[in-house]
Amino acid sequence: MFPRWIWPWAGVLALMAGFVNAVAILDSHEAATHLTGVTTAATAAVALGNWPVAAILGLVALAFLIGAAMSGALLRAPRWQSMRHVSVPFFLEAASLAVGGLLLGGHPTTGLALCAFAVGLQNGTSTITTGALIRTSHVTGILTDLAVSLGQALQGRPWDRRRASVCSIVFGGFVVGAFAGAWGFNRWGGLALVCPAGVAAMVGLWHVKVGTEVRPSTLVSP
Repeated sequence: MFPRWIWPWAGVLALMAGFVNAVAILDSHEAATHLTGVTTAATAAVALGNWPVAAILGLVALAFLIGAAMSGALLRAPRWQSMRHVSVPFFLEAASLAVGGLLLGGHPTTGLALCAFAVGLQNGTSTITTGALIRTSHVTGILTDLAVSLGQALQGRPWDRRRASVCSIVFGGFVVGAFAGAWGFNRWGGLALVCPAGVAAMVGLWHVKVGTEVRPSTLVSP
C-alpha cells in the first residue's frame, strides 16, 4: 500500500538531492549524493597514490554514512507512517545544507562533507519511512526498476504500475533538481543551497503538522 502523500513527498526529496548534487559537483567536482562514484574515485586515488584526494573522498563517504546512521538512531517509524518525529531529520538536513552552502566557498571540503551528511540523513530517512522501497539520493536503482518494468510490459507480463510511477516521479524530480541546482550555482555559488535547505525545513514542518499515523483511508493500493 502506498500512502497518497508519497507521490509529492518522493518527488520533492529527489529534487532536493539532485539540486545538492549539482551544486557539489560544480563547486568541488565531487558528487555528494551517492557512494558508488565516491568509492570508485577514492579507490582510484589510492591506487594512483593521490592521498589528498583519497582523504577528501573518504571524508565525504564517512559523512554520508554518519548521516544515514543518524537517521537510524532518530527514527523508529513503521513503514508509510508520517510521524511527528520524522521532522527532526529534515530540520537537521536543512541546517546542514545551509551551513554547507555558506562554507563551500572558503572551506569546500567541510562544505562538501556537510552536503554528504545532509543527503545521507535524507536517504536514511526515506529508506526507513518507506520500508526501503524508495531512496531519493540517487537514480541508479530507480532507473533499474523502471527498465525492468518496461521489459516486463513489453513482454506482456504483469508489472507494478504504481511502483514504476513513483520511480518516474523520483527520476523526474532528481533531474529537475539537478537543473535547478546548476542554474542556482551559476548565479549564487554555494549559497544556492539555501534553496533546498528551505525546502527541507518545509518538509519537516509538514511532518510536524501531520504528526499522526497514516489512516487506512489515506492509502492507495500498489
